[in-house]
Amino acid sequence: MTKKIKTLARKIDEAYDAGDTHALTQLIQECERLLDKSCVHKVAIWFLISNCHAGKAQEEQMRKGSRWSWKQDHLVRQVLSLRRAVVEPSFNLADKVLRCKILTNLANVLNSLGRPIEAIKYWDQTLEICPIFAMALGNKGYGITTYADSVYDHGHAALLISKANEELIKLESGKSLWDSGPQPQAQEFFSSIARDNEARLEAISFDHNLDLDAFSLGKTKGEKVYRRWCLDNRLFLSPLNDVVNASVAASDVIHLPNHTYDVSEHPRFPDYYNLLKQEYVSARFMLYEAVQRKPHFANKDVLLLDGLDAASYGLRTEQLKTSFRVSYSLLDKVAVFLNDYYSVGLEVRQIRFKSIWGKKNKSNETQLYPSFANSENWMLRGLYYLSKDFYDPDFQDVSSPDARELDHTRNLIEHRFLTLQHYSFECRGTEYHSYLTLDEFEGKALKMLRAAREALIYLSLAMHREEMRRSNLDPQSLLVPIISFPVHERN
Repeated sequence: MTKKIKTLARKIDEAYDAGDTHALTQLIQECERLLDKSCVHKVAIWFLISNCHAGKAQEEQMRKGSRWSWKQDHLVRQVLSLRRAVVEPSFNLADKVLRCKILTNLANVLNSLGRPIEAIKYWDQTLEICPIFAMALGNKGYGITTYADSVYDHGHAALLISKANEELIKLESGKSLWDSGPQPQAQEFFSSIARDNEARLEAISFDHNLDLDAFSLGKTKGEKVYRRWCLDNRLFLSPLNDVVNASVAASDVIHLPNHTYDVSEHPRFPDYYNLLKQEYVSARFMLYEAVQRKPHFANKDVLLLDGLDAASYGLRTEQLKTSFRVSYSLLDKVAVFLNDYYSVGLEVRQIRFKSIWGKKNKSNETQLYPSFANSENWMLRGLYYLSKDFYDPDFQDVSSPDARELDHTRNLIEHRFLTLQHYSFECRGTEYHSYLTLDEFEGKALKMLRAAREALIYLSLAMHREEMRRSNLDPQSLLVPIISFPVHERN
């Protein structure tokens, strides 16, 4: 079987280099036949399938003449193939270099689709496996640089650029691992990014000796522990928390950029974003308290019957469910924001994060709404591709591997009965009542919270890019500067 996989890999490389999409289609089918045989090499086969889709994506982009086309079916299928490789039970047993190539390729394509936050996560996973993996170091440095270019806060952008160069400098140390041998063109490309970054930092006299941990995490022990947990899990609403877990990133600082309104319009978007942020921050704290699994006096003298099913009851359990529910609902509210800001024109009751972007035509293909179809807004495109990580019956062919499960979990919480268990204990579920362990559900809740954070950051940065475009079209429009006046909680 190993010999057959090597032969397939060679054929795929040849077809890729020749731009032979017909051959790549046939090779995908051949790989899928191997998968159906339940062989032990599924990780490698999914990787080969992803390479076929990468080759077809390259030809698709050349045919359309633009990388800005939002319809990138083969790039999406490349992402799904790589993700399926990662979630295979045998992934951690696979060859180290193969794992690094899979994770790096996944990060690279996600970054190209406008999702640098998710991409950085996978580059970091690669570098945990092999700290000197060249393509992860170089692409991470490049990815953070492009992320910095989208950030409207110049100080934060400079810090991101400095962190990008830390990765690129490692690449130039001469000790990096090039999995297919040295690649001079790639090396020169990454070196040019490093030189440009250094020149930008010199121009602003950037302080490379800045102590990133010199900022307070709070006054009480409890607050410090909570904020450290947020940092370590990359949950602060700040792009800085994607590259550092030092206290400089320990604030939910991102908001909306300066933006324009017609004279007759009410400046409503900061109000929308305030509500989105506060719901997110509340969901985050509920998750934090829930994972501590400490008893609460609210449950004192509450009569509950033991169903002998290892069930977990109490305030912390309900906080966990609520955190998941709020995080999921934030995505639909982001869609409501987009509908208003981009004047999409949908009725509010029809709006969902998955379907805000377009509707099915007679050929059952998604036709993007005019508000999005020709946009060259990287972060807006990131929101669009983030939406593909969530299940919708009309889009199930491009959903992430666990999208249906997350959607099912949400429905259980909202409309049926879901019991969380202290430990796995076999119980017969029904259409009315299902079971998950606390550990399983905590993982889902954290995933949903991270997705909500990603959406809120992309929303702000997409708006920044759009405002730059609008200001060029109409320099006389009314600019509303966003001035930070703290709102204090009232009793």
